[in-house]
Amino acid sequence: MPSKTYVTTNERKTGAGLNLEFTIDGDASDPIPLDATIDGIELSLRLATSTGGPGPTAAQILCNVQDDHNGGSFSTVNRTTTTGPLVNYPSSQTELFGGSTDLFGLTSWTAASFNSNSTAATFTVRLTHNGSSGVFYTMGAQQVQIHYTEALVPEPFTLMSGKLELTSGKLELI
Repeated sequence: MPSKTYVTTNERKTGAGLNLEFTIDGDASDPIPLDATIDGIELSLRLATSTGGPGPTAAQILCNVQDDHNGGSFSTVNRTTTTGPLVNYPSSQTELFGGSTDLFGLTSWTAASFNSNSTAATFTVRLTHNGSSGVFYTMGAQQVQIHYTEALVPEPFTLMSGKLELTSGKLELI
């Protein structure tokens, strides 16, 4: 299954009961094929917890995403990390959310959600501190990998007469 990776740099912090959000712009220079089906979203986020006291555990940091391009609202599936526990600031470690077949409960994802660097083709990541104390941080490069399936290529056919118009893809004469 092919995939495309987006990276943004984000350094922020939030406390108990609060959200931390950041937006990732689409990419028009190396787009996902427009007829592709989005299969999953995998986030590799660099996180840390507060020093000098208890911070949230990895299970207390909830992750949801929003398809800004298609006007959707935030997912509400509350994904937690598949790794953990968090390390103390100023160190950080990569925590994984989602996966190659996880759409975070949203059905609105299309290739256009990720293919343009305009404001209409962005997606937003929301992390919620669901613990009762401490602070957590996002630090450095945040990586989001979009997994997709390309549309099937139609079976070969014979054109005896008429007109053939190719808008994309590959034409082989044999």
